[in-house]
Amino acid sequence: MRSRPARPKPRHPEAGHPAKPHVEIPDVARSVPKDAKDVCALGRQYGGWQAGSPESMICDQTYGR
Repeated sequence: MRSRPARPKPRHPEAGHPAKPHVEIPDVARSVPKDAKDVCALGRQYGGWQAGSPESMICDQTYGR
């Protein structure tokens, strides 16, 4: 029976995978003023969302306007 050759050692074992950067996610509920234009209506007007489409329904459920 023939044995396999040993695996070569990694050239830079400390390199590994870089850490993921920290990303701040804004609190959308606080950052959208109550008197702002209806973002869902803007999506329907300029984004071409149809009433009752998944995009429109998700927007309505998220922003509740």
